Amino acid sequence: MAADRQATHGAMGMLTVGQPITKIQLIGKNALFASSGHNGLGQQLAAQVDRRRGEFRNKPYHMAIREVQSDFRSTIEPAFRIAGLAVNILGPPATQEVICHSLLGGIFKDGLRLVEITPQCAVEEMGLDMPFISVGSGKACADTFLGLLRKVYWPAKAPSVSEGTLAAYWTVRHAIDMRIQGVGFEVDVFALEEKTSAARQLAAEELVDHGQFIAETESAMRDVSLCKFACNTDPLRGHFASNS
Repeated sequence: MAADRQATHGAMGMLTVGQPITKIQLIGKNALFASSGHNGLGQQLAAQVDRRRGEFRNKPYHMAIREVQSDFRSTIEPAFRIAGLAVNILGPPATQEVICHSLLGGIFKDGLRLVEITPQCAVEEMGLDMPFISVGSGKACADTFLGLLRKVYWPAKAPSVSEGTLAAYWTVRHAIDMRIQGVGFEVDVFALEEKTSAARQLAAEELVDHGQFIAETESAMRDVSLCKFACNTDPLRGHFASNS
């Protein structure tokens, strides 16, 4: 998991300033939880995960996640009811305080799982057919960039932990570089490895090689010889036609 550090302050849909926080949480030693949306609600949901985490290794995923889902609904349903009343007075911006989209990574009795939990508490496990997920204001940018990385590097297999770390880190850096609203500051990267059954945050020095790889890849893309293409410009339409 990787995330930027920008928490955006605001009221009634109006954004004000951003402050740096860590958006991904270590839950014990073998789970990761991240949320996007209302930070206070995310904290409450993280507490529910922490309450259940000791049961993960003793229960298969499909049983454990139902209990987590039930806990989340018990937290969110009162907030939704109040927002339903408030929207009649305050308008649609009142619903912003009940929007919390989250990700859970945990090691269950039947193995490691990465789970998307929607604001309505629907759950979906990520698998080889859908190996990545992004949430938050940078989602449109992140999904397309992750799709490109998968197409280029892992079209027929899953990445290793190191490769997955690179993809997550690179994607968030790209969103920050593109000045996506609500995305900013630095990148935090966390990993959960099934072999060691341990979750941890990667230190800055562990990301140096990834940063170097990104820089070299971008440089290599710039160095690809344009002489391979004979480009003709249509002056009326401003499009390029190329022949290799």
